[in-house]
Amino acid sequence: MSELSDQCEPDLVSAMRMIVRRGGVLGVGLLLSYSPAMAAVDLTEYSDFGQPDILLTAATIRQGGDDHMALIDQTNDGGIGNIAQIDQEGTANQAYVYQIGDLNRARVAQYDSDNRVTITQEGIGNSIDVSQTGDGNVLNGLQRGEGNVANITQTGDSNITFFEIGNNNILNISNPAAGVPVQVYIQGDGVTVTQR
Repeated sequence: MSELSDQCEPDLVSAMRMIVRRGGVLGVGLLLSYSPAMAAVDLTEYSDFGQPDILLTAATIRQGGDDHMALIDQTNDGGIGNIAQIDQEGTANQAYVYQIGDLNRARVAQYDSDNRVTITQEGIGNSIDVSQTGDGNVLNGLQRGEGNVANITQTGDSNITFFEIGNNNILNISNPAAGVPVQVYIQGDGVTVTQR
């Protein structure tokens, strides 16, 4: 079986791509065309990779609207139980989720137009929930460690960059001001940051 390049950048216009990888095992789903009749596309890939404890790695992408791009890359060197979900409605939203480790959870919901999310989770038991409504939101986030939690809500033209490095940190960002960049860097254990 051939391997995909580690530089697996989305390069297809009006396409939906989902990748579930673990070592030499690869599951790929690819949608190359879209029509209004496909308003609720649901592409799901499940794989237990023969794990005796049957902890599933799961990835789900749902799209309605036009010109979205979604990528879920679950690179597991012995990792199990990662779950990622991307829901996109509207026009030209982009979401990229990278999970490395065990038991990480990511959920991205994008509505309206021209929103972008890039999330990387490295470690064990990290969780992120992102909601983007309105137009022109950008989120770049990294969770590295164990048990980190992030809840992000963006309602239009906001730009957020965050790093959660350590264990059991909590980040809550809700409706930041339009046009004002937000940057949060958490390093340590048990830190809680809330912005409203």
